[in-house]
Amino acid sequence: MWQLQVNLSKTSVVHLGANNPRVSYSFNNTIIVCAESIRDLGVIVDSGLTFDAHVNNIVSKACSHCYVI
Repeated sequence: MWQLQVNLSKTSVVHLGANNPRVSYSFNNTIIVCAESIRDLGVIVDSGLTFDAHVNNIVSKACSHCYVI
């Protein structure tokens, strides 16, 4: 059919929204792993459509460069 190669180890499903029925998806008879959050284009989005994980990641990186005297 398509000549597209998919790396299933780098593929995941995030079910967005509270009322999502959380259907399982598969590709070539292989079930795609579900994740609570995903990083896309450098932004971390979680299943609740919040950016809490992204903000926490940015803050922790910024704090790791701070020096306490």
